[in-house]
Amino acid sequence: MKSVSLLALLFIGLFYAPLRKINWSSQRKLATSDYRIIDPRKSQSLYGAETYHKIKVDYSFDDSVLDYEVVTYFVPDSSWMKLYTGRQLTASEAAINTCQHTRGLQHEQGHFDLSEVYARKIRRTFQNFRLHKNEDSLTASIRQLLSRMTRAEKQYDAATLHSQDSLAQAAWSNNIDLMLDTLKSCENTKGSVLLK
Repeated sequence: MKSVSLLALLFIGLFYAPLRKINWSSQRKLATSDYRIIDPRKSQSLYGAETYHKIKVDYSFDDSVLDYEVVTYFVPDSSWMKLYTGRQLTASEAAINTCQHTRGLQHEQGHFDLSEVYARKIRRTFQNFRLHKNEDSLTASIRQLLSRMTRAEKQYDAATLHSQDSLAQAAWSNNIDLMLDTLKSCENTKGSVLLK
């Protein structure tokens, strides 16, 4: 039985590669090459791109120390962008590609940055955790922040019309940058808090 389990694990390992991730960094912006490219002529989606990002939260504590790690990451294999490819592009197709490279990419970066804003808020929650609180209140706070992030992303898409409103996009981009600056003290992905 042990040999069957081992063979099954080896078989599964051959077909499932580890998840490719790009951790959020102020030094690295998303690029078109980070996305799977989909030809708009073959897509039913109304949107020009989709950015798949996650916040990974790990923590452990004992009577005296809380250790945590909160990482925002982008998953290239689950993210896509519509761009015309192949044959000689028409002027209209080339213009759409140019627009998608600039405005659309800026909008998708905004989603990734907004995710980092909420990761920093989660880190701040850990930094402010004290012994008189319990793990249930910590978990509830994290869930509440993740729920707020989902609402903020929906507001972002609605306000910017998914990047089509350039003035709203610029305002949101500036606001997200301000939030990141305000939470700069929570930029480190790992930390420890003395509980006593």
